[in-house]
Amino acid sequence: MEENAVTTVTEVTQVQETAVSTPALGEQTAPTETESIQSKSSVNSVSETTPEADISSDVPPEHLENPAETSVPEDAAITDDAIISSIVAEAVSDSLEEAGVEVTQTETAVVSEPVPAVTEITEKITEMQTEAEITAEAVTTAAESVTETAAITETVQETPTADNMLVNPYLVIIPIAAAGLALGARAMTKKKRKNIAAEEDENAPMSAREKDAVRLAANKPDKKKSRKSKKDRGEKERKNLSKKVLSTLPYRKVLSDDIFFLGKKMYSKAYTFDDINFNLADEEQQYMYLERYIEFLGILDDSVDCQICCWNSRVNMEEFKKATLMHQKADELFDFRHEFNTRVLEANIRKGQNAIQKHMYITLTIKAPDEETAIRRFKTLDITATNTFNRIGNTGLRALTSKERIEMLKDFFIGSDDMPVPDFDSSDYAKGREKLACAPDYFDFKKDYFMFNDTYAKTLYIREYPSAATSDILTGLLGTGIEIMVTTNIETYDSAEARKLVQRQITAVDTDMAKREVKAAQHGNFSSQMPQRIKNQRDAMVSVFDKITVKDQKLFMVNTQILVKAKSFEELNESVEVIESTLKRSGCIKGEMAWEQEHGMCDCLPVGYQRKFEYLRTMPSESVAIFMPFNVREVQMAHSIYYGMNVLSHNLILFDRVTGLINPSGFYLAASGGGKSFKVKTEITNIILGDENADVLVIDPEREYWKLAEAFGGEVVRFSNGSKNHINLFDFDFRLLDDPEVDIIADKCQLVTSFISCMDAKHPLNAQEKSFVDRCVQKAYAKSGVLKTLDPADMPTLGTFLECMKEETENVSQEMKDKLIITIDMYVNGSAKYFNNLTNVDTKNRFIAYDIRDLNGNLKTQSMLLILDYIWNRLAENKEKGRKTYIFIDEAHLLFADEYSLDYLQMLWKRARKYGGILSGITQNVDDLLKDYKSRNMLANSEFIVLLKQNPTDAAKLQDVLNINDSEIQFVNDVPAGHGLLILGGKTKIPFYDEFPKDTTLYSLMSTNFSETMKMMNEGETETA
Repeated sequence: MEENAVTTVTEVTQVQETAVSTPALGEQTAPTETESIQSKSSVNSVSETTPEADISSDVPPEHLENPAETSVPEDAAITDDAIISSIVAEAVSDSLEEAGVEVTQTETAVVSEPVPAVTEITEKITEMQTEAEITAEAVTTAAESVTETAAITETVQETPTADNMLVNPYLVIIPIAAAGLALGARAMTKKKRKNIAAEEDENAPMSAREKDAVRLAANKPDKKKSRKSKKDRGEKERKNLSKKVLSTLPYRKVLSDDIFFLGKKMYSKAYTFDDINFNLADEEQQYMYLERYIEFLGILDDSVDCQICCWNSRVNMEEFKKATLMHQKADELFDFRHEFNTRVLEANIRKGQNAIQKHMYITLTIKAPDEETAIRRFKTLDITATNTFNRIGNTGLRALTSKERIEMLKDFFIGSDDMPVPDFDSSDYAKGREKLACAPDYFDFKKDYFMFNDTYAKTLYIREYPSAATSDILTGLLGTGIEIMVTTNIETYDSAEARKLVQRQITAVDTDMAKREVKAAQHGNFSSQMPQRIKNQRDAMVSVFDKITVKDQKLFMVNTQILVKAKSFEELNESVEVIESTLKRSGCIKGEMAWEQEHGMCDCLPVGYQRKFEYLRTMPSESVAIFMPFNVREVQMAHSIYYGMNVLSHNLILFDRVTGLINPSGFYLAASGGGKSFKVKTEITNIILGDENADVLVIDPEREYWKLAEAFGGEVVRFSNGSKNHINLFDFDFRLLDDPEVDIIADKCQLVTSFISCMDAKHPLNAQEKSFVDRCVQKAYAKSGVLKTLDPADMPTLGTFLECMKEETENVSQEMKDKLIITIDMYVNGSAKYFNNLTNVDTKNRFIAYDIRDLNGNLKTQSMLLILDYIWNRLAENKEKGRKTYIFIDEAHLLFADEYSLDYLQMLWKRARKYGGILSGITQNVDDLLKDYKSRNMLANSEFIVLLKQNPTDAAKLQDVLNINDSEIQFVNDVPAGHGLLILGGKTKIPFYDEFPKDTTLYSLMSTNFSETMKMMNEGETETA
């Protein structure tokens, strides 16, 4: 690589070749956590060492020192320790009194129940001995208790009498032994409770730090240490904490305009962008991407640092499935949903890297004397960076808000749980309260890894690059399926300094070469050749000098860091091994960041480059561009429609046409046998099973959708010469009269003109004939009076229209008039008179298939126009209800044959979006679609296009219209059925495949393959027999 020639430019590069050993930072714990632990432990110690004896009103007054001053509630809590202590005190006191010793009570232990007899005490103690199995240990405990009892007796005031000298020793020993046994039972009870608590602690989930402590302890020899040393060590560790958790987060403060203050007069702002299909582009287009990326790098100068960060975050699979699978409910479609969820969606989720979500960020860091200066500078950078970067492709670069940046940190350190980041105001940011929402419980930085919460992490860097690097370095790392963050940190040389620097290096090499030649000549070796290594070094530096002087490129200091996350230490080591092998395949060598894990974390997170890790490589713009972060475009929207699998990544394609596009209408295009009908039925299945707020209306010229409609509880409306289903050409929804953007009478004039033109597409109406038809349509509405009565029964028909034609005499050629009257008469009194009826189709079903297979020739095209016009009534109704309406027009090329029909369809294409309509034209005749400039514009301006298998001729034509390159068109040229190219928004192109399981009920309902249908029917008959 050319930048290797300039590796020795910076001294810091040489210094950092070896790891710098610095003292470990130690564990870092949040202040609130430490204080709460200390306070809790102090409370526990008090409660254990000083058990309180509760006082009860049931004790006789003579047992109290001052009964009048004692007041305890009746429901006071009594502990086992208090009961045993009171029993022992009572027993000792009674025994001493029987021996004739006067006792002055210095302490009074009172219980809430009457004191039991001595025999009861003895029986109770015996039971406790048996249950606890007190053997030699109990005796030892009892012996020790004698000393404690003796200490008690020292407080007893004795009267020296003769009786006192003749005390029976058994009267003293028996209660003392009873007291010892009671104390032994108490000790056993405490030990048992302690063991139970220890078992509960072992079963509780451990943090990464606790698990790591167990792992390290298992690898060390057993050494007995006193409690005192452990306590001192814990205190020392707490005192030696150099930083707190909140201060470890790599920023100081959140400012206005989504700017972060990093400290040392450094400010940063972050941006996010979408991926593009760099690997799908041909060589020419890839070169264009590189050139425009280099242009973006050109906006950087020595006052602006840049981070390019790609983060593969691990998706919560339960949440991902919840957002992907259809919501189940107990209805007649339950089995279909279950089959689609399990056999299609869940089966495909297990493929590819659906568990990994790729995030991409650009963070710009500047130095400024104050906040106002930083805000002004970033306003200029925003415009420049956005315009320059978006020229690369459909990247959608935009600035992250402060809340989004906090959410990113929270997702990294805590996880994307159900607890969202709250809204913070300026006062919250000023006090740093937002850090509480994104900070982990602790940080623990070790020599070559670190921990937080239940996560292990490690930062690495790329120490050596290949001489001829490619974009496969970054692609390979992100394709490992590991939760990984790869960040390229970029510092910019001043242009003048860069030229001087490279020139000095060239001069140094020339001087070295001259010295070598002189030395060889002195030894009489005049034919010695210069080592190839030195020649290559000089050529590389000359090439770099040309790039920064002639091609106006810049010189950068770069490091690439890798941050890995894992749930265990073993998983972390395995991930590092995968990364190391991936780098080796690309010709790179990783470097360890010993004792610099915190610095690596700070410089790797897309918060802002703070230059904490100082290993840098010098590279020109072209070499930096190999880390361009583009690879494969993914489309995965939550709660959307399944369109297949991405060919490049094998991930699901999930998209919502309504929310994802400005105009969601589009086309399905495929050659015969390409699978267009099956693909359309898959989308219909998604809509009916997954979206209760959507209706589906299908114009079905070939009777392909009736099985699906009936299975899903839909309705099939058939039209034929003898059909009882009628649609009136003049019918409309009265709600359309209130729309100021719709002139319903003018639209009906255009519809009738298109209807008549379809009778003879080769001889369309001339201007005079159109004017005559227009006047007669208006007179028909006036004659019926429907605009005044607003009664559907008064709606005019073709018969009313024919009468108006006959009555019209103003500026009309009789010959033209007679010709049109004869034409219309066939639809009023002739074989096609079923058109001359009021509308009687009034279905409210959410899935309707309009079957027009029995109609032939022009009648089929005219029926398609009437059905489309009738659908507007449904659109107007659904608009008021807030429902979406999906309209699928199969064999749509029939409407392109006539100019007026095409104009009407184009009008519907533009207006449908406003009424919540999503139109889809389906055709295999690309020639008919492309032969007219109007239909070509409709196709070119459509934001949703599904291209399936095409023959080479049609593919070449579509390539020009849809701006498809040679690499992309290969995904539709002679491919299997169900494979193709999905075009979204005109720019995003995703190759897909959809291998629907054939052994499912849904497949049998959607398949139109004759041989497969016959095979399934035969298998069904065999099973029945």
